[in-house]
Formats: sequence, structure tokens, C-alpha cells
Amino acid sequence: MAPPSATGWIEGLNAEQAHAVSADPDCALLVLAGAGSGKTTVLTRRAAYLCDPAFGGRGVLALTFTKDAALEMETRLRASGAWERAADPPWIGTFHAFAFSLIREAGNWGRLGFATCPRLLGEEDAEAWVRGALESERAAGRAPDLTPSTLSAWLADAFAEESDGEGAREAGARAEWRGRFRAHLLSQGMLGFGDMVTLALRLLRAHPGLLAGCRARWPRILVDEFQDTSRDQLELVRLLADDPPRLFLVGDDDQAIYGFRGADPGNLRAALDLFPSLRVLKLETNYRSSGPIVSYANSVFSGKPAALRKRLRPGSSRGHAPVRTLIHPDGVEQARWMIGEMERLRKEEGLAWSDMAILFRINALEPYYRVALERLAGSEAAREVRLATVHAAKGLEYAAVFFMGLEDGILPNRRAGAPLPRERMDEERRIFYVGVTRAQRFLYLCACRRRVLRGKPVEAAPSPFLRRGLSAWPIAMTRALRVLRGKDFQS
Repeated sequence: MAPPSATGWIEGLNAEQAHAVSADPDCALLVLAGAGSGKTTVLTRRAAYLCDPAFGGRGVLALTFTKDAALEMETRLRASGAWERAADPPWIGTFHAFAFSLIREAGNWGRLGFATCPRLLGEEDAEAWVRGALESERAAGRAPDLTPSTLSAWLADAFAEESDGEGAREAGARAEWRGRFRAHLLSQGMLGFGDMVTLALRLLRAHPGLLAGCRARWPRILVDEFQDTSRDQLELVRLLADDPPRLFLVGDDDQAIYGFRGADPGNLRAALDLFPSLRVLKLETNYRSSGPIVSYANSVFSGKPAALRKRLRPGSSRGHAPVRTLIHPDGVEQARWMIGEMERLRKEEGLAWSDMAILFRINALEPYYRVALERLAGSEAAREVRLATVHAAKGLEYAAVFFMGLEDGILPNRRAGAPLPRERMDEERRIFYVGVTRAQRFLYLCACRRRVLRGKPVEAAPSPFLRRGLSAWPIAMTRALRVLRGKDFQS
């Protein structure tokens, strides 16, 4: 089969998307992809474009954050025919899978001191070593003042540099235990998940010939969800990038919500300093959500500096239902209203239970709403309506989203009214934004004045993010939040 012309890869794309896909194959590009802007399509089409024999057809490395994302990209490339036409198939996988394969290939593991080609350390393997080590200490008459959970925490990321901030005695004990555990892993050929990227970096830094070989093998690098990279993952990209770098980085700092996993949204800005030739392109057409939802989403970051700010515009006609904000007196009335509204959406709008999602900031809210579905709507609704934290729902979309628990103390997740460091508060705002942008046609932002949380009654005020959004709405509305038993407040 003859390869298509370059224009074949941009068919059906808007101008921004087409520019990103068909940019010079040897350029360095940072694509700031707004919510619902077709990021996966652009990334996959770019990979297909680079795989085409007309543009080299070899040396494409695509790094993702989940196996599902890697599989989706590979499936689309195979369906397009780009995979078969490439001189060398692209390497597509997660950062950790890439690092693990680099360590395991061609005896590189021996350079790191492993006795055999390493396998992945299982949770049971680690727990067994901890139990055995503590038992041996006690049998020898040494009773360490350590619980298994504390020791397990010490041993996480065993090959990482020792952390600062501990007392000298504790730091010494921790370093000793970690040294013993590392020796065990090296002798048994086992490698923890968290150490894969760390050791891949160690290999590349210590062996210039290996690094040069990687650069020659993969001259073009694509990275998905770049806002979720850690410092080590950014450093891996920096090392692998040749001079001049041929990079295609895709991300959205507005959706950076994995700081607790070590993700650093500052990497987007850092990349501009590390790679001076990096050009920025913004995808700002949202094909997921209705106009009112897109408008509300834009209000969340209205004060953000312009350099990285995106101004989304609706690219689909998904209706004009207004974003509704509802503040109920308590969780019971809120649940009754919610089920009633779901039934209305089914009867009047033709939605199925599976078209609707209940999202929340913390897992502690899930049992309450699941029980409400079972008792008030039946087992079918409880099975088919998606209940998820915002983190679990990232990347997904639903016709109707009921964003619950929008109270100060839950979102932002803090002691109600207590100050948070700016970085934490910024991430909480991004979590709010991600929840908002999961909705396609109907969005309900819901809080209540009183609820039972973890078995205790809680009085709550609406989330400050919610109040900010309310004040920004250019529509007639009641000037103060009114709570009327039996009725909901809505815009």
C-alpha cells in the first residue's frame, strides 16, 4: 500500500490541530491541549505522521502514563496503517515500562549490580522480606522499635537518594535498612516500580555510549500528559533528547492533579528553559462540552498569567442547558433532589443511567451516594451510574455530571477555612476544573450545609471555588445564597 500524502494525516482536523500534527518533523513543540480539545487524536496523528516513510519512518519513542493510553495509541496507529508502513515500529509505552526495558536489555542490569536480569518486585515479596527481617532481628536479641508499616515506608523507592529533614539517628537507621534491602534486591534480581526511572537515569548518566545509542535509536520523542511528569521523568526526557531536540510534548497544566504522586506541573515551564527551541501551540477548541459549561470552565482560571492561559471555545452543539449550582440544607434532601433530577433527565432528555456520573473529591462520599442510588432509584441505577473521584474520572466524559461535596473542607480538601500552601490550593482548584470539564451537556455543582461525613455530623460552607464561579456568572441571579428547605438554589 502506497503511503498517503502528508495532508492525509490532517484530514478532518481544525487549524490548530493540523498545525500541531504537520509541524516540521525535526522541530520541538509543546502543545497545550485544553480539556476536550482532541489531544489523543492529535498525538496519535502526529505519531503516524512521523512513522510515515516520507518523513523517515523510524526512531519514534512515545511515552505515556498509563498502559491504557499506550494501547489506545498503538491500536489507532495499527488501524491507520502507519504501524505497518514504518521502517521501524515505534516504541510506545509508559515511562516505567521504557525504563524497565532499558534496564533489562543487553545486560544493562549487570552494570547496575544485579545478579540476574531483574523482575518486578511484588507487594508480597516486599512484605515477606520485611516480616523476615524483623523476625531475624528479634531472634538475635535485637528488638527494633519499628512497625512493619514504618519499615515498608522506609524501603519505598529503595534506590532513590536519601531524603533530608530527619534526625541523625533516624536517618542512620533508615539508611542501614535501605542498604540491606538494596543488597537483597540486587542479589535476587528484583526491582521496585518506583525505582525503574531512577535506575534508568543512573545508567544513562554513567554510560555515555548507551545514551548515545538511545539518542540514535529514538531521535523523535513524543510525551503524553506532560503536566504529570515528575522531576526524574523530565530529566529522562532531557537526557534522551538530542541536540537539537526533536520533541512533541502534549499537556495541560490546568489538569495537573497528581502532585501526591510526585507530578510537577512546573515541568511545563521548566521545559521552556531546558529546550530554548521549544515552540508553544495551544489547542483551545473544546469538542466535549456545551457552551455554558465551557464558559464556566474558563472562569475557573480567569486570573492566570496569559503565557500559559487557554481560553476554551465550544466546538460542538451539545445544547444550552445552564450550569446549575445547588446548595441544599442537608445530604438527605440533596440525595432526593439528585435522584429526581436523574429521573427527569431519563424521561425528558433521553439519557440512560450510564450517561450520568456522580463525582466527588474524596472517596469517603462514595458509599453515601451509592446507598442513595440503591434506595431511591433501584439496583439498575446503582450499577450503571458512574460514581468516582475526580482523579479516577480524569480523561472520561459524561452527558450529565453531578459534582457533589463542593464544600469548604472537602474541596479544597483541608480543615474548613484553614490556609493551604499556594501549591496545594492551586492543585485543589485544578481538581475542581477537571471535575467541571467532565460534563458534556448537563453540569450540576452541588453542596449542602450539613452532612454526615465519616460517621460525624458536619456543618459546612460552600467551596470558595464555587463562590468564585458564582460571582463571575454574567446572568441574573439571587445576590445571596438562599437555603430553603424542600427547594434548591439554582442559577
